[in-house]
Amino acid sequence: MSGGRRPLPASRTSEAVRPKKRLVDAADGRLPVWDGGGQLLRKAFPEHWSFLLGELALYSLIVLVVKGVWLTFFFQREMREVVYQGRYVPMRGIRMSQAFDSTLRISLDVRGGLLIRQMHHWRATSSAFPKDT
Repeated sequence: MSGGRRPLPASRTSEAVRPKKRLVDAADGRLPVWDGGGQLLRKAFPEHWSFLLGELALYSLIVLVVKGVWLTFFFQREMREVVYQGRYVPMRGIRMSQAFDSTLRISLDVRGGLLIRQMHHWRATSSAFPKDT
């Protein structure tokens, strides 16, 4: 063998590999990575259809929270009276609270604001008052 290392005897390689193999096997038993996570995904997403309802509720709650956080960037909750000077012409010059003024600005001036406000409103209403069947 020219220029390379000599291979270790079989007894020395198995001794060096054995603790690593045990560590990998223990980690794979806790979080099955070697089978592509199939076992883990079966635990996270059961096959019975009724679990879908819980997942939908969780995902819609997450979307509701994200939309609520987005809306808080634009909303001002002050009750100080202001004169409306926004884009909606029929309401110009009317005295209103700054909170209502900021709600109108979210709806009319912020791109996609009315859509986000309505989605947030209807999702919060439907989760707060479930229908009786």
